Amino acid sequence: MSLDALLDAVERRGRQEVERVLDQARAEAAAVERAAESRLAERRADALRELEARVRGEAEARLAAARREARARVLRSRERLLEAVFEAVMAELPDAAASERYRSALPDLLAEALRCVDARGATLECAAPLRDEAREILEAPGVGGPNRQDIVVRSCPEADTGIRLLSADGRALVDATLAARLERLRPRLAIVVLAALGPRATASVPPSGTGDRP
Repeated sequence: MSLDALLDAVERRGRQEVERVLDQARAEAAAVERAAESRLAERRADALRELEARVRGEAEARLAAARREARARVLRSRERLLEAVFEAVMAELPDAAASERYRSALPDLLAEALRCVDARGATLECAAPLRDEAREILEAPGVGGPNRQDIVVRSCPEADTGIRLLSADGRALVDATLAARLERLRPRLAIVVLAALGPRATASVPPSGTGDRP
C-alpha cells in the first residue's frame, strides 16, 4: 500500500472515530437533557400539587370561617329576639302578680313554701299589693303551722312579681315569684318561641333538659 493510500485510510478511520464519539456524546447529552426535563416536570407537578393543596386548604378554612360567622350572626340575632320577647314578658309580670289568678294561688304557694322553710324567724318578701293579703293568709288557721306568726312579711322590689320565703339563717330560699319561674322555664320557652319562626329558626338551638315543668 502506498503512503498516500495509508494516510487516506488513517484519515478515514479517524473521521469515523470522531463521528462515533460525537454521536455517542450527542446521545448522552440528549439522555441527560431528557432526564433533566423529566425531573423538572416532576418538580413542577409537585409544586403544582402543593400549591393546589395549599389553595384548597385556605379556601376551605375561609369557607368554614364564613359559615361559623354566619351561624354566629344567626344565633346573635335569635338571642336578641329572645331577649326582646322575655323583656316584654318581664315587664308584664308585676301586673300579673297582682292579678286575681295569682292571688287565688297565693295560699297554696305559701303552704308549699312553708313546707320547705322553717317558719321560725323566716321572712316573707312579696309584691306590695300582696303584703296585707299574705299576712291575712298566714294568720288564718291551717297555713304555716304553729310558728307562722313569727314570719316577718315585707314588700321589696326583688319580689315585685310574687312571693319568696327566706329562712332565718339565710340558707334556704323558696322563690315563687313569676320572674323566677319564667327564668326556670326560659330554655323551654325559648324553643317554643323559635319554633314559631319555623324549622330553620330552631335548627341550631340545642335541646335543653333543665327546664321547669309548666
